[in-house]
This record gives sequence, C-alpha cells and structure tokens, in this order.
Amino acid sequence: MVIVKDELSKKIEELILMEEMQSQQLSVGVKTLGSVMVKEILNGVALDSKEHAGFYRAIKTLLTEESSPLIEDEYMKMENIIRTHIQVEDRMKRAAAELLAKVEDSRVKHLLKEILQDEIRHHKLMQNLLESIVKRTIMEEDVWDMIWKDVPGHGAPIG
Repeated sequence: MVIVKDELSKKIEELILMEEMQSQQLSVGVKTLGSVMVKEILNGVALDSKEHAGFYRAIKTLLTEESSPLIEDEYMKMENIIRTHIQVEDRMKRAAAELLAKVEDSRVKHLLKEILQDEIRHHKLMQNLLESIVKRTIMEEDVWDMIWKDVPGHGAPIG
C-alpha cells in the first residue's frame, strides 16, 4: 500500500499530537505517585514520547521541506555548546560507572546500567557531531549516520 504525501503528512501530524498528549498525560499523572522509582521511570517514558514527537516533526520536515544548512554563527555556537556537553557527559559517564561498580542493590544496578548506556550513546553521538562541526562538513546524511551508527539496536530498546 502506497500512502500519498497528503495522507502521510496527516498521519504524521496525528502521531505528533498523540505523542505530545501521551507525554503530557504521563507527566501530569505521575506527579502524585509515592514511589519515586515508578514516578521517575514514567517521567522518562514521558520524555521519550516528547522526543518521539520531535522525531515525527523531523520526518514531516524531511518529507515536505528543504532542510537549511548551518551558517557560520550556528557552527560556532554549536561547537561551544557541544564541547561543554561532551565534558559534562564524560563526567556523568564516569560517575555512573563508578556507582555501578559499588552498589549491590539489583534495582539500583538496573537503573544505573540504563543511565550508563544512555551516557555512552550520547557521548559518542556528541563526539561525532563535534567532529563534523569542527570540519564544517556537517550534512544531513552525516547527522543521520552519527545518530544511529554506534547505537546498539539502532534505537530499539536493548535486551
């Protein structure tokens, strides 16, 4: 079945709204939960839904519009932001690994492993992005490759 562009655009808009609505409902719904662990896991899922809405916006843009290249000011701004983020990400990665090595509680270990996997993936993504920004060679295809090439499962949940 081939979906025509108007139908696809409409479907993507629906998915954006659904993801945003789910994110908002989860965020509001967990505010009164007593269990911090359940509350924060569900807050994480809410953030993922918000992220998915952004991905759907990107998909819609890819299908319907031309993407604008970065200008020099944007390159410089992004280089500074990403360099700082890489430093923080590195500290966070080390901190999570140190905690993981010290704790014995299996629940805490599981959460720390999730955090560490995210930190490792983010760190590699930011390093790849910085490399392209420094070279002023960033292209949409480069970003696509950077996001997914080092991600185990290419974005799908692991394990």
